[in-house]
Amino acid sequence: SNLSFKLSFSYIEAGDFNDIPAGVISASGPLTAPDLNAPNRTWKGGIRYSNWLYQGSFAELTGRYVDDYFFNGPFPHNRGVVPTFFVLDLDAEIPLEFFYLVDTRFGINLRNILNNEHVEMPGTAELSFLGSAYVAVRF
Repeated sequence: SNLSFKLSFSYIEAGDFNDIPAGVISASGPLTAPDLNAPNRTWKGGIRYSNWLYQGSFAELTGRYVDDYFFNGPFPHNRGVVPTFFVLDLDAEIPLEFFYLVDTRFGINLRNILNNEHVEMPGTAELSFLGSAYVAVRF
């Protein structure tokens, strides 16, 4: 078994894009520097534990922190501030050893395990906890 970590940080300012080409147009008209549709700061990180049950199994916990930002969507209901949010996700997968002829795996995906209700684009539904399971067969 092994343990791995990942961490990333992104930072951007509207002033970094002062020289937008004149021909670039969005649905609401010509773009200007504040039309980034992205947060100034985003943190992402995670920890992955591999081969914990069988060779090929893993469990991974990842997190994402996003600063609030203004989103200028193509329609009036898609324009506004996206509030700051933080989410944690958990993924796990194990090989199913009783199928020897094909590579079969069982996995789960748990999104937003803290149930931090948030929006990621104005005018869309609030996102909360979402869980799914799958069986994958690779030939």
